[in-house]
Amino acid sequence: MKKIVALLSLGIFSLNIALNGCSNNDSSKFTLTFGTYAQEALKIHYSDLSSKMLDGESMIVVTYDSDNSTCSCWTAFSNTINRVVEEEHYLIYKILSSDFNNNDTYGFSTFDDRPAIHFVKDGKLKEKIDYTTTNLDPLFKGTAALKMAIEERCYKPNYYYLDYTMLDEKILDKKEFIVCYYWESCGDCKYSFPKFLYSYTKNKTFKIDMFLVNLEVEGVLLKDGIKDVTNQSYIDFLTAHNINQTSNHPLGYDRGYVPTYQYYQGGVLKDASVFFNDAISQKQDGTYYVSRSFYSEERVKNLHYLDKLKENDVYILEGMEIPNEQISEWGTWNQEDAYVYHAPLLEAFLNTYAI
Repeated sequence: MKKIVALLSLGIFSLNIALNGCSNNDSSKFTLTFGTYAQEALKIHYSDLSSKMLDGESMIVVTYDSDNSTCSCWTAFSNTINRVVEEEHYLIYKILSSDFNNNDTYGFSTFDDRPAIHFVKDGKLKEKIDYTTTNLDPLFKGTAALKMAIEERCYKPNYYYLDYTMLDEKILDKKEFIVCYYWESCGDCKYSFPKFLYSYTKNKTFKIDMFLVNLEVEGVLLKDGIKDVTNQSYIDFLTAHNINQTSNHPLGYDRGYVPTYQYYQGGVLKDASVFFNDAISQKQDGTYYVSRSFYSEERVKNLHYLDKLKENDVYILEGMEIPNEQISEWGTWNQEDAYVYHAPLLEAFLNTYAI
């Protein structure tokens, strides 16, 4: 068992991310964080926008007057952005101007009578374009003009939201892709992105698609609106997609956990990474250790991306002793301490298949 202590700090890890991988050369443009395979722009509220700005998301945000607006300028622009989302899979957020009220506007235009489009890089407003009666910018009326405006300012996203019902179709396409399964309410998932993925994305272009599939939906994890991991529909989904041990696939892990990342090639699951979700137990002498982990001595034989790790990176976590100061009051491994070990593993996975 490899038990060399990983001497990684978040600062060193961030530096490695910046130095490795493919880069976008035009410094005037930035990579959008998310795309989507939904059919229209996504409405958000002020609390959502605040979180996205704080997390450092790179995005396109439209402010507008009313969902029931009779203003022809918004009607035309609403149709335009929905077509661009459907055709190009950009994720465009829309928020009512009235949602800002007396809150921080972050520099956004909040006119009550006309829309505006905002380009946000790393949680900071980079550019905004207002619709005015004296400046009838064609991008508010024409799909081609809006596409061009986005292409001039942004690189395509690396991550795309995908409805779980569309996943099997992607598998049947037999193309290469990565899928990340998550829950909206999962703390480990939120630690995976934005904390890891936002920083990893910067200045990189993925060579294959990466899909984000939310399992916290009715018909999968939710049953009558309640989360239930014993729900047969949830178990069946995990089994069918080789996420849990019941699937008998060597990459299936225990009952199945999120976030799980999988790499598909030719319609076949080839490799996987599970972020966090280690079980911690205490010995009779009071010391703690990892009693169950995706990264066990047996399973790592099937994880091909481990070749990308650095010499001193730990890749077998099951059985590893955990200092008492890294254990939370609930008896779990503190996320910031577990991150030091899991981040290099996920980085190696993405370095192998995504870039």
